[in-house]
This record gives sequence, C-alpha cells and structure tokens, in this order.
Amino acid sequence: MENGEIGQDGLPYEAVVLDIEGTTTPITFVHDILFPYIRNNVQQFLEAHWASPVLQEKVAALRDQAMTDIDAGLDAPAILDGKHPAVGAVQASVIANVLWQMDQDRKIGPLKSLQGYMWRTAYENGEVKGALYKDVVPALNRWKKAGVDIYIYSSGSVEAQKLLFGWSEEGDLLPFFSGHFDTSIGMKVEKASYSRIAKKIGKAPERIIFVSDNIKEIAAAIEAKFLVVIASRPGNAPLPPSPSAATAMVNERPVAVVKTFSEIFERPSDITLTYRQGAFNMDDLIHLETMFEELGHEDGLRDGIQSGHLEGRLAGVEHGFNLALEAGYYSGLAESWLKAADKGLIALSDRQRKSLTALQSIAASFPMSNMYTEAEAGDAEDIGGDGNDPMAMLQRARARFKVVRSAMGGLLGDQQFSSEKKSRGLNF
Repeated sequence: MENGEIGQDGLPYEAVVLDIEGTTTPITFVHDILFPYIRNNVQQFLEAHWASPVLQEKVAALRDQAMTDIDAGLDAPAILDGKHPAVGAVQASVIANVLWQMDQDRKIGPLKSLQGYMWRTAYENGEVKGALYKDVVPALNRWKKAGVDIYIYSSGSVEAQKLLFGWSEEGDLLPFFSGHFDTSIGMKVEKASYSRIAKKIGKAPERIIFVSDNIKEIAAAIEAKFLVVIASRPGNAPLPPSPSAATAMVNERPVAVVKTFSEIFERPSDITLTYRQGAFNMDDLIHLETMFEELGHEDGLRDGIQSGHLEGRLAGVEHGFNLALEAGYYSGLAESWLKAADKGLIALSDRQRKSLTALQSIAASFPMSNMYTEAEAGDAEDIGGDGNDPMAMLQRARARFKVVRSAMGGLLGDQQFSSEKKSRGLNF
C-alpha cells in the first residue's frame, strides 16, 4: 500500500511512533526536573545503594565506558577500581564521571542506564511524576479504539520511557503501547533506524506515522518512507521557514505541523501531503498547480498588507493578493509542464524547456514587498531602484508567458491567468 492510501479503518496509517521530549512531554520536564534530579541526588543515591548488585553492574559499565573514552583521547574522568579500599573515593570518581557526561549532553548507554535506575526510585517514591501535554491521553485513546498500534521511540532508554508513562500524571499509560525503542536500535537521525523499526513491528513504512519535534529525525523518517508529522510545542526549536504555518519544508517536501495531537485526526490530508508531492502522476500535476494558486493567495495577502501602508490597507491587500496570485499561476504552470516532461508524460523541445524554465525563474523571484506605488513602479529601474519591484517583475513574467505560448504552440490551448479562483486543467 502506498503512502497516504486510506485503509479500512479510515486512517492512512496502521501504527504510530511517538517521540517524547517536545512531542508528548514538555522539554522543560527533562531539563528542569529529570536531569537536575540526577545532579542533586547522585551522591546520596550511590551511598544508599552502593551494596546493590544492580548498582555495581551499572557502575562497572560506566567504568568500562570511561576507559573507552580515555583511550579515544577524551578528557573523561576515570572511575576507580571497585576493589579500591576507599569507597568514598570510588564513589567520588563515579560522580565526577557522571557529571562530566551530563555536561557533554551525552546519550551514551551506561549513563542512561544509571539515570533510569535512579529515576525509577524517584518515580516509585512519588518524588517525580511523568509530565504530558493534555492532548496526549485523548489521542492515545482514539488510536487504541481505531486499532492503531502505538510505539515510543526516544533517545531516552526504554527503562526511562516506561517509568515516565507508567508513573505519569495521568496514571499508568503503559497498556496503550505495543512497544518501545531507544537508540539501541539506531540513532534517531539515521534512516536505517526507522527501517529497522518498521521491520521489527511488522508494518510497511508507508503505513507508519512518526511524530517528533526534531527536523533531523523527521528527515530520516522521510528517507525511510514513513509518514511524518512535526510537533510544534511551546519552547521547541524554531521550524524552517515555510509558505504556510500549517507545514514546514523538510528535504524539499512539505510536512504537516501540529500544535496538538488532535490536529493529526482533524487534518488527515495534510499528513499525506509529503508524499503526494513526490509521487508525480496526472492528479498530482493538477494538484501542484492548485497548490501554487493557494500559495499565491497566501503570498498575495502578505504583500497586500505590506503595500497597504501606501495604498490603503483594504486596497493594498486586494491588489497585492492579485499580483502574487498571478505570479503563482505562472510559476505553477511552468513547474507543472517541466515536471511532466521530467516524468516522461510529454516531450519538450529545447526552446520550449528554456522558455518554461525562464518563466519559472522570473515568477519564483517575485518579491514579497513593494517600495513603490503603482505609479512609481514603471519607473523603478529608471530612478535607480534595484529592479525588484513587484509590478516590474510581473510585467516581465507576463512578457515571458507570451514567449512560452509562442514556443508551446497549441499545447497550452486557451490557458491564461484569471483572477477568478477556479481549477484549470492541463492539456497533456
């Protein structure tokens, strides 16, 4: 089944894989609660549990890691041998190494294992409860009722994941999950990790949706053919610039951006947008032109607001809207024909391809602001302007469109720009 096809359950996916930090849980919980707990309690914890075989096993793993780091030339504090007569000195060396690793923001296994062990005590004692966004549990319930398998994939250890959801503010949520993954299956910014997850859970990657706030993770999941959604939560890193607040561009593909999990259910078509752009069939060509029209609407609105300081807000919005809409039409038309040729749907002569490429370049450079009134626009270049005036650029695009019509012969039929919003078919 291809990316985005609707299954019998009415959803374009059969499994969901969730990130934690910045997705299900505020970033502040990890950095303001969990990590400080380790720093503030590691000495007391070591002293209280030093005789525990479990703790000694984790200290031994830290000691081995420290030796590996030192051999690699890192400035890692060494951990004294467990047979050293001064127990306090051994504990002090463990503390120094743990704090050094945390200062480096390392995600290494032995460190995460000790942290998870300490956090378990904190959760069980009620000192810490897993924090979640309010929209998470309702989404888990909806997925579960729809028969969607739910997984967690986080840089935090599986043990830490289970503690957070098992001792959460909303109670024990572990029954919702079909499985947990950490970096033992691979780094989250690597395509292979997501391919392994798909194989592990027995689902085609095209039927799995991955939700994360991290753009690099989203990019890796796209390479593995996962459906993807970006979680935009308060305090998360800024997203790349995009023509729409509802999407972000990742690997030159639009990806849906949601502020709450409820939007994942409310905007199913946006979830599949990433791959509708990539699978370029006839329907997608028509969709591409429509998309450029819609972008033209948005760009026109922005241009209108900016030029409204000169022409009056209402008149400026309307005028800028129409200018950018027309530029969007030329860009969409040129893009559609060029993509169709690249996909072998039509054959273009050198002259036709050059004229379409020139039109696309001019339309794409249409400016997002205007320093001149319409009366001044025609004289922009003559009065020492930089030639980046919207009216002047649009006149160039119109002139180039005439050249395209001539080069394309009868292929374009009666296609021409109209300010009325309607669908326009492509004649190939």
